[in-house]
Amino acid sequence: MNQVFAYINYRDFLKDYYRDRKTKNNKFSFRVFARLAAFGSPGYLKMIMDGQRNISHASIYKLVRAMKLGRKESEFFEKLVLFNQSQDVEEQKELLDQLDNVRKTKPAAIISEYQSTLYSKWYYLVVWEMVRLKNFNEDPEWIANKLKKKITPAEASEAIARLIESGMLRRTDDGKLIQLDKTVEWPGEVAKLAVKHYHHSMLQLAQEAMNENIDRDLREYTGLLVAIPKEEIGFVKESIYEFLRKLNRRLTEHPEPTDVYHLHLQWFPLTYPASSSEQKE
Repeated sequence: MNQVFAYINYRDFLKDYYRDRKTKNNKFSFRVFARLAAFGSPGYLKMIMDGQRNISHASIYKLVRAMKLGRKESEFFEKLVLFNQSQDVEEQKELLDQLDNVRKTKPAAIISEYQSTLYSKWYYLVVWEMVRLKNFNEDPEWIANKLKKKITPAEASEAIARLIESGMLRRTDDGKLIQLDKTVEWPGEVAKLAVKHYHHSMLQLAQEAMNENIDRDLREYTGLLVAIPKEEIGFVKESIYEFLRKLNRRLTEHPEPTDVYHLHLQWFPLTYPASSSEQKE
């Protein structure tokens, strides 16, 4: 099985660990695993794996000892548990950075799914898209100034290095940076968290932009407030997706873009969603 560094969900790691031990020794069971971890009930361990129960710090250390993880593996596993169980966006961002720092010591553990963690920092994707600009300059100072100094030159340099490392950017024979793909997907277990972090940051930037002196011809703020029946939600979401696909096809075809924009759409209920019984009344 893969090392713990290859995981972004500790429950998946526990499941794979159990299956691997079971394959090698048919006598290995949840009861045996629970006993090794000093858990009172095998059922408790199964509920942890199935996502029905979280685990405490004490339980983390018990599992680490039971699985005989090394120092770095134990550190990664502990942070992974905290990351998966956290409900705070800022704490999750910090834990993602800590996970990545531990993971850097194990280059062989780099996997494509973990690229999604790059999206927790909004400027990675922005720098990735800036590479397409007609007058793009790789100089970190230029990038920071172009982004209105919302990031530092050091962060710009870090972004480029990480994007190259992740495979999202590469250099041509003449040293020019180019995108490997024209669109970005949100794959894997980390996708939901990555999307949440990314949109959280973009909403903050949108608020800041409202207070900046930006020509009205270069921006647009609008909204729709409407009462609808529940069965129309699917139509609205598909209409939004189709609009974005159409816009993306048109704009990404231009060979010489000059600026990077962000379009943010939100569709959410302002009233509590009606229950089934309320809808029948």
